[in-house]
Amino acid sequence: MKLFLDWRMIVLIPMFQSSNWFYSYQFSSIGGSWSVARILDYQGVNRKTRSLWGLVIITACFVATWVSGVFFQKGYKITDAKGNHDYTGRLTYCYWLMGAQSNDVNVFSRYAGFYKCIQSCGAAIAWRINAVGTPFMTELIICFALLVVSIPGALFLSMRIKDHFDNDQAENNRDHHDMKKTDA
Repeated sequence: MKLFLDWRMIVLIPMFQSSNWFYSYQFSSIGGSWSVARILDYQGVNRKTRSLWGLVIITACFVATWVSGVFFQKGYKITDAKGNHDYTGRLTYCYWLMGAQSNDVNVFSRYAGFYKCIQSCGAAIAWRINAVGTPFMTELIICFALLVVSIPGALFLSMRIKDHFDNDQAENNRDHHDMKKTDA
């Protein structure tokens, strides 16, 4: 339960919520995810810089996607055939941000579980919105609004990323998340 009160996860809820929201509006490809992963894993600069680069890149790509989507969407109605567009770099960035919070795989696994919980809730809501015949333009506006709302939390967290965690910090992360091992 403490994980739901961890500020690192709270500030990312809008980003987690929006990371699968767009699937009902558009479908997937892996090109964007691969490109973002290459940038986030580049060892020539520190983690904080990579985090900021990632945020700028995915924000620019999503803004360009959604703004161009407005023009594209004007020619289609809910009854027309659906397109096949996507940019999955956001998912890659979410996982990378979580991984950059600790070197402890136990902490990361809890973060990932929290992320999937929020992501799945968002996707369920999005699919329902789509299923009731919501106009595509409305869906596009919701997707874009979720993106915009997610940026401040991601920026706040990105500004606090450290390159390394010492053993004391890892131990504090474990204690903070109540990850005590019990004997069987």
